[in-house]
Amino acid sequence: MKKRGVFLIGLIVISVYYFLFPRGSGPEFVLQPIAVTPFGDDAPTDGRISASAVAVRGGERIGFLDDEGALAAYFRADALAAGDGWIALRGPEGVDIRDADGRLRARLNRPMQPETHRGRLYLGHRAAGRLLGVDPRNGAVLWEREYLVPITVVDGSADRTLIGLLDGRIQLVDDDGRVLLDYQPGGSRLEAVYGGALSADGRRIAIVSGLDPQRFILLEERKNGYRPVSHHSTETDYRRRVAVGFVRSDAEVLYERSDGVADVALESFEVRRLEAPGRPVAWMDGPLDGFLTILGSDGDEAALRMVASNDRMMFHSILPSRVSGIQSVGDKLLIVDENRIAILESAVR
Repeated sequence: MKKRGVFLIGLIVISVYYFLFPRGSGPEFVLQPIAVTPFGDDAPTDGRISASAVAVRGGERIGFLDDEGALAAYFRADALAAGDGWIALRGPEGVDIRDADGRLRARLNRPMQPETHRGRLYLGHRAAGRLLGVDPRNGAVLWEREYLVPITVVDGSADRTLIGLLDGRIQLVDDDGRVLLDYQPGGSRLEAVYGGALSADGRRIAIVSGLDPQRFILLEERKNGYRPVSHHSTETDYRRRVAVGFVRSDAEVLYERSDGVADVALESFEVRRLEAPGRPVAWMDGPLDGFLTILGSDGDEAALRMVASNDRMMFHSILPSRVSGIQSVGDKLLIVDENRIAILESAVR
C-alpha cells in the first residue's frame, strides 16, 4: 500500500493525539495515521473483489479498499454511486450497474443521476421531478415517481424511501411503489421542504420545512400511521438544502443551524447546540462507540471535530479545504478528497 503523499500533512503534524485526560491520569483518546492511499488512474484490477471491500467516494471518483486499506478497484465518471460490492455509473447512453471488479450487472437506458442512501440505489432527475427506485442486484426498476415540482430531498432505509418536494410536501414510498404517507406540514408563509431524513428502521421522519418561519418537524409511525410528535422553529431562513440526519442509533437527530448544529434528543425532544467547524459538510457516528464526528468548512479551510456521548469535544483539527467527505469503517476513520484517502486508526487506551 502506498504511504507517500501530502494529503493531511497538516493533520498529521499539528495534532495526532488528543488526550481525554491529562497524561498519566487515565485513558487517552488516540487518533493514529496509518496511510494515505491515492485514488488510481487505471482500470479496476482483474479478478473478483472481496465482498468486504469498502466503497469510498471522492468527487467524481470511487475506489474500493480491501481489508488492508489498499485500493482494490477504481472508477471515475461525472455521475456515480456505489454500495456493497456494486457501482452505478452514468454514461452517454444511460447507467451501468457493475460489480466492484467492473463486471456488468445491468444496463438501464436512462441517462439519469444515480445516488445511494444506506446502500439503496436511485436514479433521478430532481429538477424535473423524476425519481426511480432500482434494485442494484439486477437493475430492476422497483418503482417510478413523477412530480410537477422539483425533488429537494431523497433518503432511504428499511424498505422505504422519503421524498421531499419544493411545494412543501413529503411522500413515503415503499419498495412496491405504494405511497405510505403524503404529508404537508403547513404553518409557514412559504412552503418547501429543504431537508429531511429517515431513521434506520424507517419509523421516524425528520424534516426542515418552510420559510417565515422555518421549522423542524418530527413524525413517528403509530398504529394509525405517521403522526407529528414534535416541532419547533429553527430560527433559520435557508433557501437551499439543509443537512438533516439521525445519529447515535437513532436516539438523536441533527440538523444544520446558522450557529452550529442543533441536536434533538428523541426521548425528551430537548434541543441542544453542538459547535460545528463552519458549515457542516458531513457527520456520522463513530469511529468509536458513542463518538460523533463532524466535518465542516468555511470555504477557505475544512475542520474535523469529534465529540463524545456527553458532548465533550475529544478532537479538533484543521484540514485542507479540498477535503470533501468522511467515513467510518470499524475503528478506522477515512478522510477523503478527490485525489486521496487518508486512513486513521482510533482507540481509547
